[in-house]
Amino acid sequence: MPDVSPERGVVIADTKERAYMRRTAGAIEALAGAAALLDVLAAAGVRLGVVTNAPREIMEHTLGEAALRDRFPVVIVGDECARAKPFPDPYVDGCRALDVQPREVRGASSGGAE
Repeated sequence: MPDVSPERGVVIADTKERAYMRRTAGAIEALAGAAALLDVLAAAGVRLGVVTNAPREIMEHTLGEAALRDRFPVVIVGDECARAKPFPDPYVDGCRALDVQPREVRGASSGGAE
């Protein structure tokens, strides 16, 4: 939004995020079988984490509402990294936090499997 000052951009983003949390409170459900799959993976020793460009407050809200937050011991938020996605920094930080090499990682995203 080229006509918007950085300060106004912050206000707009904050308003949008608050509206999202109000509108989705009590309305987010995990996909059928997601919790069971995560439990099986964790029991098999697969280290689980989330890497997102969403603000931490939105991520915590969304995973909490879906009753999945406790299944992800590692959460990396792009704006807490040196550079957010599409730069690799959040993924590198996630690998470091999970103590895995990037070649060992398998993932799924809103953009498809990675």
